[in-house]
Amino acid sequence: FQSLEQEFPVFRMPQRRAKRVYLSPLWSYTGIGGMYFPFFVEANINTDVPHSGMPATILHELAHTIGFAREEDAEFAAFLAGIYHPDPDFVYSSWFLAYRYLSRTLSQVDRDAWIRLNKRVSEDVKRDIDAVQAYWSRFRGPVQSVSRSVNHAYLRSNMQKDGVMSYGRVLDLILGLHEDQRLPTAPSDLK
Repeated sequence: FQSLEQEFPVFRMPQRRAKRVYLSPLWSYTGIGGMYFPFFVEANINTDVPHSGMPATILHELAHTIGFAREEDAEFAAFLAGIYHPDPDFVYSSWFLAYRYLSRTLSQVDRDAWIRLNKRVSEDVKRDIDAVQAYWSRFRGPVQSVSRSVNHAYLRSNMQKDGVMSYGRVLDLILGLHEDQRLPTAPSDLK
């Protein structure tokens, strides 16, 4: 976020670190990659998840610590912080997350365009997508279902009428930035 702060003061953040959840392998059964605890203003991260998504999750949870409460806003702040981050892992993770939202949405509205898009994606990105899907599929079950329902109810009770679906609204924000031609270029394997 320090990279963005110079141009966008709203991203000012004191030095903070995300905290590792020591029971991450068990936490995966809930389907949760990260969680913000407002009482301690701390970002907690499941470190058992595939690395391709972890940096974006860290940034998402840190975005909550500086006041981005709504999920799509925290996701967008994380995306911006990631694509301007000096570490290529953060850059890749943020673009990877955006690609997954785009791919999921496009597959539902224009299957042919989705097929054409996927033909252009590198084998490395496809491997990361497969790894994420394989990882989370190991934990599908009643605990994850209950966790999702609780999170959905929690978000709705906090004025996020779309509940867990609100995360995906970040795509509208990213596409708006793209339309304004203010979006930097994605890494070559995600073009």
